[in-house]
Amino acid sequence: MPNTATDRRVQGGAPSVSVIMPMYNAAEVIVEAIESVIAQTYTDWELVVADDCSSDDSVALVKAMAQSDARIRLIELDKNVGSTGCRNAALQAARGRFMAFLDGDDIWLPHKLEMQIPLLRDGPHALCCSSYEVMSHTGRKTGRVRKVAARTYSYASILKNNVIGCLTSVVDTQKTGPLYVDPAEWVERSRGDYVLWLNALQNGRTAIGVKDVLALYRLSRNSVSSRKIMAAGGMWRVLRHNRKLPMVVAMGCFASYAIMRLPRVFERFLTR
Repeated sequence: MPNTATDRRVQGGAPSVSVIMPMYNAAEVIVEAIESVIAQTYTDWELVVADDCSSDDSVALVKAMAQSDARIRLIELDKNVGSTGCRNAALQAARGRFMAFLDGDDIWLPHKLEMQIPLLRDGPHALCCSSYEVMSHTGRKTGRVRKVAARTYSYASILKNNVIGCLTSVVDTQKTGPLYVDPAEWVERSRGDYVLWLNALQNGRTAIGVKDVLALYRLSRNSVSSRKIMAAGGMWRVLRHNRKLPMVVAMGCFASYAIMRLPRVFERFLTR
C-alpha cells in the first residue's frame, strides 16, 4: 500500500476532511452533488473528483466549479478503471485526516459532516455511517429510508450485513492508516467500497452508526435484475476470494446478505 498519502496529510494547511468523489458521465447530476458538498455547515474540507474518462460535459462542469472554489480539485484519469480505481486515485491525492465518500450522482444534507466528524474525532471508532433516503433517477424523493441504528458495528457484523452506504461513510485514517484497495483485491470493481470498509474495520476497529438521514441515494436507470445479479456475484467473490472465508462461513454470510437485500428488488420496481 502506498504511504505517500500519509506524508501529504502531515503538511501544514491540509484540510481535515477529504471528500472522495468518483465520476463517470455524470453531467446531468454532478453539479447538484458538488453543490451539496459546498453547502456543508462543516467547511474545513477539500473535494477530490476523479474522472473515469467521461465522454460528456462532466469534466467541463467540474472545472468551472473549481475555478470559483479552490477546495475543489479534479483528477482526469487516462484510462477507464471503474469506481474503485477512481477512489484509489482520489485517496492517493487526498490530504485530509478524514476520508468522506460521495459518488457523483448522490447528495449530502447540509449538516452531514458536522454531525459525523466529532463522533470520529472525539470517540474510539474508525468509521461513521448513517441512514439515507432513496430517490429516483430524476431526483424525486421516495420516502424510503435505508436505516442505520445508532450503535457500534464490528467487522463480523459488516460481513453478514453491510449497512454502510458509501455516500454516508467517513473514515478516520489516523486510526486505520492510509485507505487503498490493492489491485490484487479487485475481485469485483463494483464492490471496492465494501472492501474498503472491511479493511478499515480489521484488527478490532469499529464503526458507529447515526440513525439520522444524512444523504440521498439516487437510483440508477439500469436494469434492476442485471444489477442485482452483478452485486450478488461481487458479494460472493469478496467473501470467498478477498476475505478468503471458509465455504460454510461464506455461505452463512451470503445467506444473510440475500435475505436482507431481497426486499430492495421489489422496492426498486416501485420507485422507478
